[in-house]
Amino acid sequence: MSRYNETFVIEDDDTSIIARETRNALLNSAEYWEWYSREALNIRTIGELNAGAIPKSSNIIAVGTIDHVEYWMKHMKIPIPAPLDIPVELEAFLGERGPCQRGPSSDLYAEKSAVDIHYKDISMSKGASRMVERGEIIGGKNDRSLCRITKWVEMISEWRVFVKNNKVIGVCNYRGDPLMFPNSGTIAEMISAYTLAPAAYTLDVAVIMDGKTIIVECHNFYACGLYGLCFTDAVDMWYRWWKYYTSKCGVL
Repeated sequence: MSRYNETFVIEDDDTSIIARETRNALLNSAEYWEWYSREALNIRTIGELNAGAIPKSSNIIAVGTIDHVEYWMKHMKIPIPAPLDIPVELEAFLGERGPCQRGPSSDLYAEKSAVDIHYKDISMSKGASRMVERGEIIGGKNDRSLCRITKWVEMISEWRVFVKNNKVIGVCNYRGDPLMFPNSGTIAEMISAYTLAPAAYTLDVAVIMDGKTIIVECHNFYACGLYGLCFTDAVDMWYRWWKYYTSKCGVL
């Protein structure tokens, strides 16, 4: 008996951290469910499948790097999702980082920044981000890629909150002081405020100098770093997000 009817498709090459982390989570889950309930996980590498022979409606769940997952989306005629970034409903939780400005890079272009800025390309998943120091040029004069800027603040610790069906199933520290914990009440308020949230996503938050918890950004749950999340929870989140998104796109 299979725990899920779908087949999880992973990459042949696991040299990248995300691909290796994905493979390990799936294989560990397969071993666990076989031991615990005699349930199997259907796992195949891309090399074991002939992509051209798999129809749009096939029960495929692609997991791994962005390139791998988005390859399967394109093959199955599934639109690539826009980055969640900082949802409008959660801009109230930016704290000292606010306000948030979005637009083509050229529209935000300025010869000199008045304050230190966090600049991020939001035209694609996992777009590049960097600090623009006071006095530096913001944006690109002829660059039409979509970007977002907020004020730069020092973050003492950063945490990834894993949310499934509006409930927290894991909180993992990925940068900074692991003993500077985020405020659970603030996290609950963020989740409650995010009324258009997908079925599975990550909510990245930070603790800043004054001890407050603020939002960093959100991610659809694919090609995400797990940072120690329980492997069975990771697999179920991949499943929930993929089914949510493909259903939303009309792919059954």
